[in-house]
Amino acid sequence: MGKRRRYSDADKATALELLRANGGNLSRTSRETGVPVSTLHEWKKGEHLSETVPELRKEKRGTLASQLEAIAWKILDVLPDKLEDASARELATTLGIVIDKAQLLRGQPTEHTMVSSSVAGELDKLGVQPDEVMQAFVEAAKWTN
Repeated sequence: MGKRRRYSDADKATALELLRANGGNLSRTSRETGVPVSTLHEWKKGEHLSETVPELRKEKRGTLASQLEAIAWKILDVLPDKLEDASARELATTLGIVIDKAQLLRGQPTEHTMVSSSVAGELDKLGVQPDEVMQAFVEAAKWTN
């Protein structure tokens, strides 16, 4: 019989926040963290958690959201160069996932029906209209199907 792995409270908090960012998907979170699904399920139900885990989760949530936002900005930086490539669809999908996860961690809605003013401002700095970006995504998606 193998040794049981011991997880710190910080490990548990991180795993639970990744579970939240993954929309509660235990299998995906297990693959990403290496924590067995059954263990994640127990933690999700509040089993085997110390009193410090909820506060650590708040800290981890902010850290993870900030890391995901940094990744999103990096993707946005390279996106204009990728619009003509076949991988533009994949890059746009990745960007959407990263932004959604960051928003989930911050407790913000993940559905948007209009371009936010901050994104529109950044696009304006680049001399690009939001409609042009969406059209480029649509065109790129056609080429990758």
